[in-house]
Amino acid sequence: MIDAATIDTATSASVVAVFGALVGAAAVILAGLLQRQTSDKQLKEQRELLERQLTAQRETSDNQLKSAYEQLELLREGQITERFMRAIENLGNNSMHVRIGSIFALERIARESANDRPYVVSTLATLIRESLPAASVHESTYVPELQVRNADAQVALTILCRSPLSDDRRHWAEVGGLDLSRADLRRAALQNADLRCANLYGCRLEGADLREADLSDSILNEANFGAVDPANVAFRQGTDLRKADLRGAKIRRAHNLDIALTEGALGLPDN
Repeated sequence: MIDAATIDTATSASVVAVFGALVGAAAVILAGLLQRQTSDKQLKEQRELLERQLTAQRETSDNQLKSAYEQLELLREGQITERFMRAIENLGNNSMHVRIGSIFALERIARESANDRPYVVSTLATLIRESLPAASVHESTYVPELQVRNADAQVALTILCRSPLSDDRRHWAEVGGLDLSRADLRRAALQNADLRCANLYGCRLEGADLREADLSDSILNEANFGAVDPANVAFRQGTDLRKADLRGAKIRRAHNLDIALTEGALGLPDN
């Protein structure tokens, strides 16, 4: 028979073996946990390092792109300035074709550069006022159409009265607005022209075609709306203002408005 001492010894050995196994398992688990924590920490550090590197690369790339864009913009502005100065010089050329070409070149610059539009407006308006001064008109006599007697001025007028040079017009300040005051615009072709807020003070508009033109909020004080040649039956007709919009326009002390064609016009004093 197995005595009690032998049983106790076996039991103790079994308990010790189980405890040792548990301790070994716990050690393995603990080592695994420590290794995992170390691995997670390393992964986190590697991820943060990679993110910092990517951020630095993006910032470097962004700075390089920004620098390249600024250089291109400077180059573009330099080219526009050069084209602008060349077009200005050609406005004084003796050839009508060259002058008209330079006017279209200024329009193209205005389409490409919104910042230069006020200066293009001012330049072309000055060209018209200086080449067609109303002071040189002493009486109402026959004159050819503006596009015949001064084709480049008619082209400049046409361009000034359409987009983009007519967009967001800043009333009638010299730079940015449209100042055509005291200009000889007799028999000008201005049908559907955008002349909002334009300064047409003292203009000679005899025989001008302003059908359906937008003259709202413009200045027409002392403008002449008379006939080109009252002595000629074919040219007794005053300015054509049919269906024109003159709402808000200033028309004080205007000349010969009574003989202008005003059917369907909006905003006239007698409407």
